[in-house]
Amino acid sequence: RIIIENAGSQKGVFIIARGNELFEVATASVGEDGEWAVIQLENEFPVNKSTNVPQSIIQYIKRSQRSVILGDAGKDRTFKRDKYVVENGSKSIFALPIIGFGSDLKGILYLENSVVTDVFTHDRAELLQLLSSQIA
Repeated sequence: RIIIENAGSQKGVFIIARGNELFEVATASVGEDGEWAVIQLENEFPVNKSTNVPQSIIQYIKRSQRSVILGDAGKDRTFKRDKYVVENGSKSIFALPIIGFGSDLKGILYLENSVVTDVFTHDRAELLQLLSSQIA
């Protein structure tokens, strides 16, 4: 939650890698009352069946192990047609791979702000990557 809140996001999803599969394990979001709700799933949920994240972005990160920073997801040439982005009116998105020893993908941290564009700057992204490296 600390990483998510300090990033300026309204929503965060933590995804872990088990072999070649990705699983959603926790979600945090801020409600209309300004309070954070953190949900840790009892069972890992396969990301490819999730409606909680944009599949095209998650699959891109899985393949490339590169971060994605979108100032306005609805206007991005690569990801604007993603079903999640279209249906949720996503604005700012920052998703980063969590890389372990030996360049193994350990997970993905997905952050979103659906109200404000350009929330995730490259400076902020560097800080978040440093903080998230402690997770691996």
